[in-house]
Amino acid sequence: MATTAQQPGSKWGVGLGLGLDRGLYKGIDSRTTAIPLLMYDNQYIHMFGNVLDVKLLSAETVQVVWRTKYELGGGYKASDSPFLTGMAERKGRLWLGAAATWETSLIRISAQWMKAAAASKGQQLQLRGEHTFRSGHFQLIPYLGVEWLDEKYVDYNFGVKPEEAMAGRSLYVGAATTEISGGLRINYGVTRNQLVMVDIGAKHRGAGISDSPLVDRATTSALRLGYLYQF
Repeated sequence: MATTAQQPGSKWGVGLGLGLDRGLYKGIDSRTTAIPLLMYDNQYIHMFGNVLDVKLLSAETVQVVWRTKYELGGGYKASDSPFLTGMAERKGRLWLGAAATWETSLIRISAQWMKAAAASKGQQLQLRGEHTFRSGHFQLIPYLGVEWLDEKYVDYNFGVKPEEAMAGRSLYVGAATTEISGGLRINYGVTRNQLVMVDIGAKHRGAGISDSPLVDRATTSALRLGYLYQF
């Protein structure tokens, strides 16, 4: 790390994040996920937490990247809930795709397309808008987004196969659907090198997910906490 920090134009940092998610599946009230935060940025790549971007185009207001993302806290095990007994494990996955951002003085718009590298081979397409309000050491960033999930993704995560069906858990084949999300991200610069991050959000799932017999609720909330020390 000491070597990379000395490279011209490079920045790096380390920290820790914590994710608290309201449970979506029946019998799972909430989930807590520890998120190691490793940040590195130069003119070619940007890495933060579970996301690695290779910069394809970097202009003043537009950026296009090739993105690799590992899904944290995704999927489930049959042991996570009595209702999931007999279900095959669904695993978190590596995602590959592309993302672009366009920034103006009023809004920052981002678009992302990702495809699962294994398991479901599903795809997702996301469009999101946000605006940053600055006040002293604080940044307040409200955001709103919509995400489309294809039938392979939905069926893998929320479908019930014939061999998994039982009384009270009927056969279900997932269909493509959309999700709407929104929230508020707060960044506070404690010092020049230290940053504290809080993200409070909620997500509403479409019928393709909410109709699944595995799902307990259509709308869930989440809280993200993070600390980063930048060198």
